[in-house]
Amino acid sequence: MARLAEVIGGSRSSDIITLREPGPAKKEERIRPEPAGEVHTTIDLSLCERFASGHSGVRLKDAFISVTKRHQVYMGGLVGASFKPGDRIACYLSPDGSILTLRREDDGIPCRPAPVKQGQDSKMAKVFACAALVHALERRGLTLAVRYEATWDEHLQAWVGRLRQKGAHRDG
Repeated sequence: MARLAEVIGGSRSSDIITLREPGPAKKEERIRPEPAGEVHTTIDLSLCERFASGHSGVRLKDAFISVTKRHQVYMGGLVGASFKPGDRIACYLSPDGSILTLRREDDGIPCRPAPVKQGQDSKMAKVFACAALVHALERRGLTLAVRYEATWDEHLQAWVGRLRQKGAHRDG
C-alpha cells in the first residue's frame, strides 16, 4: 500500500481504501422493483410534419410501422389489421423523427394490402407509398429502413410509433 501511495502522488497508505467484491445482498437489502404502470404519451400534432395526399409475415400481436428506402410505409400486425384497403392515412412525424403517428383522414394517402410471403395472412399487413416521409426521415439524420413500435392512442384515434431500430441515427 505504501508503494501505491507513492505512485498516486505522496498520499499516505491510510488514505487508500481497499475495495472488495461485494457478497450477495442480504434479503432485507435487496431492492425490489415496483411494477410499472401503463405509459401514456401526449403529442401535439401541430409540432409534427404532416404527410397526406399529394405526397407521394406478421403476427397479429405485433404492432409496428416500417419505412423503407423504396418509399414504402409498411403497417404490420395490429396496425395493418386496423386499416382496410383504400383507407386514407395521414402521417405525422415528430421534429426529431423518433415518433411517427398514423391515423385515418379524408385527404390522407390510400393504403393497400402489402405483398406477403407464403404462409402469411394477407389481410393484416398494409402498405402505402410516401417519398416525402422518406426524405423527411433522411433530413432528420435517420438511416433507412426504420421501424417504429406502435401503440393505439385513444385520444388521438391514431397509432403512435416510437423509433425502435438500433443504430437508426447517423453519427453526426
